[in-house]
Amino acid sequence: MNRYLENTVQDTRSPDVAKKIALHLRRFHQFFREAYNHDRITTWGQRDVREWRKHLTQQFAPSTVNNHSRLRRFLVARIAFVN
Repeated sequence: MNRYLENTVQDTRSPDVAKKIALHLRRFHQFFREAYNHDRITTWGQRDVREWRKHLTQQFAPSTVNNHSRLRRFLVARIAFVN
């Protein structure tokens, strides 16, 4: 997660956008850790992304869930790239 932020986000995005992306990544990591009792994310599937979206809809307003859509698209695109 830190490597992604350092290599992809920090120098190419405004500080406010970088903070938002970092927040979304932390939320995904927290969900993953709580759902699977595993601290290190090495791979994930579409099911994981769907479950995370469900988790978000139970905690946040629709506008907040929609704010996470870019990260969801990245996660799904990463699945397609790896497979």
